[in-house]
Amino acid sequence: MSTATPPATRKPMPSALTFDLHAKCSTTKARASTLRLPHGDVPLPIFMPVATQASLKGLTYDQLRQTGCQLCLNNTYHLGLKPGQAVLDAVGGAHKLQGWDRNILTDSGGFQMVSLLKLATVTEEGVRFLSPHDGTPMLLTPEHSISLQNSIGSDIIMQLDDVIATTSPDQARIHEAMERSVRWLDRCIDAHKYPERQNLFCIIQGGLDLEMRKQCCEEMVARDTPGIAIGGLSGGEAKEDFCKVVDTCTGLLPEKKPRYVMGVGYPEDLIMGVALGADMFDCVWPTRTARFGNAVVPTGTLNLRHRSFAEDFRPVQEGCTCSICLPKEQGGLGITRAYLHHLAAKETVGAHLLTMHNVHYLLSLMGSARQAIIEDRFPAFLRDFFKNLYGEKTNYPEWVVTALRGNYNNMSPSAETLPTQESTPQPTTTTTTTPQEPIPHDPTHEEHQYLNLIRRILSEGEHRPDRTGTGTRSIFAPPQMRFSLSKPSTNTTTGIKEYAPILPLLTTKRVFLRAVLAELLWFISGTTSSLPLSEAGIKIWDGNGSREYLDKVGLSHREVGDLGPVYGFQWRHFGAEYVDAKTDYSGQGVDQLAEVVKKLKENPFDRRIIMSAWNPKDMRIMALPPCHMFAQFYVRFPDAKRDEEGVVRDGEWGRGHLDCLLYQRSADMGLGVPFNIASYALLTHLLAHAVDMVPGTLVHTLGDAHVYLDHVDALKEQIEREPVAFPEVRIKREDRGSGVVDGWKEEEFEVIGYKPHKAIKMKMSV
Repeated sequence: MSTATPPATRKPMPSALTFDLHAKCSTTKARASTLRLPHGDVPLPIFMPVATQASLKGLTYDQLRQTGCQLCLNNTYHLGLKPGQAVLDAVGGAHKLQGWDRNILTDSGGFQMVSLLKLATVTEEGVRFLSPHDGTPMLLTPEHSISLQNSIGSDIIMQLDDVIATTSPDQARIHEAMERSVRWLDRCIDAHKYPERQNLFCIIQGGLDLEMRKQCCEEMVARDTPGIAIGGLSGGEAKEDFCKVVDTCTGLLPEKKPRYVMGVGYPEDLIMGVALGADMFDCVWPTRTARFGNAVVPTGTLNLRHRSFAEDFRPVQEGCTCSICLPKEQGGLGITRAYLHHLAAKETVGAHLLTMHNVHYLLSLMGSARQAIIEDRFPAFLRDFFKNLYGEKTNYPEWVVTALRGNYNNMSPSAETLPTQESTPQPTTTTTTTPQEPIPHDPTHEEHQYLNLIRRILSEGEHRPDRTGTGTRSIFAPPQMRFSLSKPSTNTTTGIKEYAPILPLLTTKRVFLRAVLAELLWFISGTTSSLPLSEAGIKIWDGNGSREYLDKVGLSHREVGDLGPVYGFQWRHFGAEYVDAKTDYSGQGVDQLAEVVKKLKENPFDRRIIMSAWNPKDMRIMALPPCHMFAQFYVRFPDAKRDEEGVVRDGEWGRGHLDCLLYQRSADMGLGVPFNIASYALLTHLLAHAVDMVPGTLVHTLGDAHVYLDHVDALKEQIEREPVAFPEVRIKREDRGSGVVDGWKEEEFEVIGYKPHKAIKMKMSV
């Protein structure tokens, strides 16, 4: 192959991105990662909406933010024509031009000129074409494309490539385009002025010829660009050929670089692309199809212009959390299919509303795929996705069946042997890799506080009877345990101190994180029936809500599951008269949680930011008196600007750091304490998000710290294990600082890097 400059003679290219690979599917090539770019972190895999001319058709940028979008596309060709490079330079780039503070990727413009312009001629110099505005002859070279993208200021810029439709019969021209794209990449690299803040991606070409694709991969990988795209697809080729090309290319690309398949937007193509090892996708389809009255849903598309929707008063998609589908009482617009049918044929607002839903749907679909990969249940996710889309297996297109049966290089085993939904774990938010290699001893690991306390109880604890009849070894008021909820670092680019949120999820045995989250959100809702948890597969309160137990503790008049005024009731309705689990207590009692939020926002120096579940008046009507009974919150300001005497200068306090002190009167070290540490850590993270603070420290104070006698052997096994690093936790909400604590969902918490030892079975004493 003829190349402009041999790769060995080139200096390494700087990179303005970090690519963190978190998990890989154990069956397919799917992977979950985070792409850290100058304008924020981007969870992968991702679908990127296309804002061709610095505007996403049908959405404002505030509405785009509400969908959770972290990365969208602009087009170099269009922005180069209008507003033009001079205006872009004057305003300071496309971020400022369009008021978008998140990441931008720009296409190079080559595809548009070949696909949209009849009078385009490609030579080694570049692409000659006539301006669509005034017919002026113009030339786009690799150097000019990069110069335009430097002016645009996008976080990811694409090389100018020679694009040929995959359906072209001219193999010689496809080969020429592939080789020219490599040479043009060398020119793009040389022309790139800002590699330290803009990431140049190469584009692999070669049509449907797998040998050409392999050759191009080898050349492009050798140039070591920060990311790699697979181009030239979605041009009318058969889906089987699309899959073969993507699978072949991803198999040859570096594992620690992002992989971008260009021009892909149909949901089935996205999911199959993820299964084949790709990370990033873009397309105008979800916004374009919205303008024709079509809504994208799990079963396909709904043509809402059809008269069958004229009296359909359901949301576009049941259970969808976009602002269109969400009911008004939950903060959404509550738009119905009937209303959209009314609008779709004659009002532009119909296209606007459908665009909001369609973009949200594809972003949410990618988020669900990512979570399935992290939890290693992606094969089951695939099966469910295609079952929803096509129904019975007999309706599956042949290309889907072929791909799922593993006819491509690394897709195995067959679809028949992929796990069913029933055989996979229920959704959680954590990686599930168990340590395999020997773990070095780290005496500073915070989990040793917990392990050493167990050792002390086993060796010194007093034997005591207890209400369950099991018996314990117990000590009273051991030293507090302290767990960091964030890890400081300094951004090497900006010099600004940053904090990575940490979740002290114990690692010497697996903690049932989904149950921790579900119970915490159940507390916050103020619910007092165990049935919603039980129906969701969380059985931790079933024993205390059973008919036998309620009868035993003198609450035989209660319905099964009615626990009385336990934790959540006290948090939200302290002092209200309790009737039963079905009564609406809105506006009754003291909403302690709301008071905590109010004080944190309005007076963070208050020494009475307290929430108590201990209410002596209600003890006799609770199924179980609270064990973790009291929490106090405290705000520190370690980043404040202070003078020599320590006095804060001119109100420069910086962001507050939120600490939580938990008092737990009765502490079951085997089952309860790991659960409670995680629960109050998550509560502190939630509150810190709601009031825009940095999660600080969880201080855990114990009263009666005990080990149940039937847990002794299990705990002796656990204390022989070495802890590993605590995971990070990410909150996937766009309302930081809003003060909102209600209506949160489990899927809005993402735990990254949880690699515990295997679970140890312990019986719960009731």
